Amino acid sequence: MGRITRNANAYRKVYPGIRKRSILQTVIDIQMEVARVNFSNQDSYDYYYKEVYNIIPTITATAAPTGTGAAAGTEDVNVYISYVDTKYVRLNTSAIFNGELHIQVMAQSG
Repeated sequence: MGRITRNANAYRKVYPGIRKRSILQTVIDIQMEVARVNFSNQDSYDYYYKEVYNIIPTITATAAPTGTGAAAGTEDVNVYISYVDTKYVRLNTSAIFNGELHIQVMAQSG
């Protein structure tokens, strides 16, 4: 669970002789999870979230090829999302892929 805060006292131009304590306000609460998925000669994967999301989250997926030999030549693939829901996401690649997908899932909570 991420949280972005700001100092409410920093928005006023008051220069007292004694400095006041910071008053922190919550600006945004963020739910976030990060995962790595191994692909072995496949082009589709359903990733089920570990956390419960009330709204459809924002998802980022990046391909990271591993190894040599049979995996050589699979570095140039695109990752795209064919379906997204509050429970899982379906990730597809433009070609058969050997390697890892790095997935980041984020949603604003509350």
